[in-house]
Amino acid sequence: MSLNYHSLCSQSYGVHSKKKNHTYYEQDPEKVALFLKNFNSLKHLAPVYIDETGFDTYFYREYGRSLKGQLIIDKVSVRRYQRISLVAGLTNGELIAPMTYEETMTSDFFEAWFQKFLLPTLNTPSVIIMDMQDFIEWGS
Repeated sequence: MSLNYHSLCSQSYGVHSKKKNHTYYEQDPEKVALFLKNFNSLKHLAPVYIDETGFDTYFYREYGRSLKGQLIIDKVSVRRYQRISLVAGLTNGELIAPMTYEETMTSDFFEAWFQKFLLPTLNTPSVIIMDMQDFIEWGS
């Protein structure tokens, strides 16, 4: 019997692959139906997914393993570590307009990246898909 990575993780960590069956209180069925109707009318456009993520640059682990009864003691630097963030688009399985930065994402920063870096890479009419971000000032 061969085991794949998923089955090993599932057995080791108690992870299961049951699909979650819930909705959110804030979800309005009428708004969802209207969104899906509008979204389906855009299927002829290339989807471009955009997202942001960050990487903390610290090189220590808070936990370690040792033989039973042996204590692990080590020193950690008191220096603050830097966070590097990445914003990019994804279309046709290809990363487009990737940009790393150390500042905090703001609506001005996002708008500048969107206009100066993302839009020039789009050669065909596209629909932009992103999650709701706190830093975006809608309607401005």
